[in-house]
Amino acid sequence: MNYISAPWMTPIVGLLTHFFIGYVMEKKLTKEEFLKGIQMSFLFHLWFFMLRYIAPLALIVIILEQAEILNLSYLLNLIKQRSYHLSEIMFRIRFDF
Repeated sequence: MNYISAPWMTPIVGLLTHFFIGYVMEKKLTKEEFLKGIQMSFLFHLWFFMLRYIAPLALIVIILEQAEILNLSYLLNLIKQRSYHLSEIMFRIRFDF
């Protein structure tokens, strides 16, 4: 049961929560709830941008890494070596499991 809950359900529920708060809830209600927790209203636009765009991408990367579709440590090693062209890196993302 822990195999399903920790590596799979947590990122999926987080992704669904981000989509609900970022796209389904009204922005006015989201801002009201944000201001209940923190008094720095100038941070809302940065937080909302991260909620809509940055955090879902990070969660998708986590899900792809868990599914072994994406291997970030392998890609980072390739980038460090700088011996591969971008097209070869993209080829290895698709076909090297």
